[in-house]
Amino acid sequence: MKKLSVVLLFIVSVMLVYTLKAQTADELIEKYADALGGRTNITLVQSTKTIGSISMMGLDLPFTMYTSNPDKSYLEVNIQGMLMKQGCDGKTGWTVNPMAGSTVPEKVDDETAASFKARGKTYSVLFTYKDDGAKVELIGKEPVGGKDAYKIKYTSANNDEQFYYLDADNSFLLKLDKKVSVMGKVVSSETTYSNFKKVGDVMMPFMMEVKTSESKMGSQIMTLDKVELNPAIDETVYMMPAK
Repeated sequence: MKKLSVVLLFIVSVMLVYTLKAQTADELIEKYADALGGRTNITLVQSTKTIGSISMMGLDLPFTMYTSNPDKSYLEVNIQGMLMKQGCDGKTGWTVNPMAGSTVPEKVDDETAASFKARGKTYSVLFTYKDDGAKVELIGKEPVGGKDAYKIKYTSANNDEQFYYLDADNSFLLKLDKKVSVMGKVVSSETTYSNFKKVGDVMMPFMMEVKTSESKMGSQIMTLDKVELNPAIDETVYMMPAK
């Protein structure tokens, strides 16, 4: 009987490994694309306008954000009547930060500019990793918020690493771990995604919680109120204003 139990345990272990290996990163990415509405519908989204609020340190801060694929973005946050602005025209990243005592636009460093460019991507880099010279690897399964998730490692052409966690049941993105630049310092960032809703022909998360290591401000919760797909955008909004 003891020998039979050992055999059964071995079979279960082998089947678990086989099940994991049977799923490849590419297959999981395709399931993710299908869950969001399919690759065709996803890639038809070339620009967005988003209106919502950011909750942090007991404050609810209204924001408006524009993005144009692949690397143009503009974010405006109302901080108790003062407008913080961040933009990138695809080359130059800039900011107006009245919280730092500045009311004139200033260029940001290269790492910060890269993060502003990344905002302009209107769909996940997982869907274009081959064309971008990046690599993906299925790491395994991990629990995220009480749910089983497949963990996929994404390595960019510049060897930057990101980790995507896809819901094992519905293939939605549950969490993204990556390194980000904050005031010239590289820190770890964790973003969780929830409240997926259909906008046009695609599904989008309407709530995101961002936690950054070494942050004294705690987590930031971004709640979306309205998302427009492929709106008419005056692209001068991305350009750094004259001082």
